[in-house]
Amino acid sequence: MDENSSFVAYLFFDASVLLVLGVFALIRLIISLFHDHSKYFSQICFRILVSCTTIAYLILILVFHFMQNQSGKDIIQVLVILFSNGMCLSFFYSILEFDSICREFTFKPCKRNTVFLVIIFMILITGLCQLCSYFIRTNASPYVFFFINSISLFVQMEYILGYGCFHIGMIIRDLASNDESDFFVCPMKIIKGTIIVLIIVGIFVFCSFVASFCVSLDQSFFYQLFSGLCGRFPMIIIIFYSLFFQEIMDKIMKYMMQVNPPHVNGLI
Repeated sequence: MDENSSFVAYLFFDASVLLVLGVFALIRLIISLFHDHSKYFSQICFRILVSCTTIAYLILILVFHFMQNQSGKDIIQVLVILFSNGMCLSFFYSILEFDSICREFTFKPCKRNTVFLVIIFMILITGLCQLCSYFIRTNASPYVFFFINSISLFVQMEYILGYGCFHIGMIIRDLASNDESDFFVCPMKIIKGTIIVLIIVGIFVFCSFVASFCVSLDQSFFYQLFSGLCGRFPMIIIIFYSLFFQEIMDKIMKYMMQVNPPHVNGLI
């Protein structure tokens, strides 16, 4: 198998992983809409945007390798950026809304909520950087987008998943302090293990990003290699773990509804 065939195989492996994640998000969305009583707005919005992101990314992969349609590629790339940033925002919103429902307080986004405002600002900045760098039309434009997109995805991955994991862990700890059962022991262990995994993944992606400065991206081998390590890989990690965290929140929500039915304010 030659070099190009190897990278095409890796690309299709990434596409297959995205397809599985997208189908899973779509199935969970359907279940939430029609069979789940513990649904809330941002949870549904998040799964819709995950499905849209994975579908757009899959189309981008197919367009990039099988069609010479630059206009179509530009449109799909913009959709990927918009959907992925919307997915990140809705995931944060989902955590904050989940917190408000479990602890029975009213969550008002953008109203004296510093955390939410910082989240919006961070996602807007990274999203705008991705969009602007993509449409820089110079001889170095592919590399400008590569570096800006890579650092944006790295920041989003560490900030979104790191903060999300920390916030969910704090919620679980507070809920467990008022619960006499062992239900929250397993979720807390999962969160602690996930923090370790995210640290390792973060170090790996950061080292890959730094290593990309030490090679010539003019060579197809290095460009394709680091496009996967610094581009598709962080995106897959963001989608996978955000879906994973959403599942944990759903399990906790169902448990809270069983042991304490009044915890339903804010549910659809």
